[in-house]
Amino acid sequence: GEGMEGMSASLLTEIAGMGLGDKQKSAPTSAGRSAGEGKTTTNAPRLVEEIASSRSVRVERDAAGAPVLVSVTMRLPQLVSMKDANLEVGARFITLDPGPGEPRAAVALPVAVDPGAARAKWTKKTRTLVVTAPPRE
Repeated sequence: GEGMEGMSASLLTEIAGMGLGDKQKSAPTSAGRSAGEGKTTTNAPRLVEEIASSRSVRVERDAAGAPVLVSVTMRLPQLVSMKDANLEVGARFITLDPGPGEPRAAVALPVAVDPGAARAKWTKKTRTLVVTAPPRE
């Protein structure tokens, strides 16, 4: 992972910071209830599921099990147009700054890809962005 250490660390901090902000906002309401602790634990997995369902990573493999294509699908229901969006494809991650209305997204890739050969397709009807890239040689 050349050159991604600094960026991914700051992205992870940013993502972790966002998660903490959400927890702090919801904490007073759940703490007020007698089953406050139980509510917090049931909330966490549901949040993870929502994120997982809106962003998915698939690795297509050949008969020998070697990766041939990595595809990342992101559902962005608030995004109307990609014109303000900034998409970055690195060897081991994809970051998307969609612009106003949608939170910034970072997706770690299980396989190193060739960023130069990456392709992105925005489907306005379903508001879905699919980024495909071949694995790095």
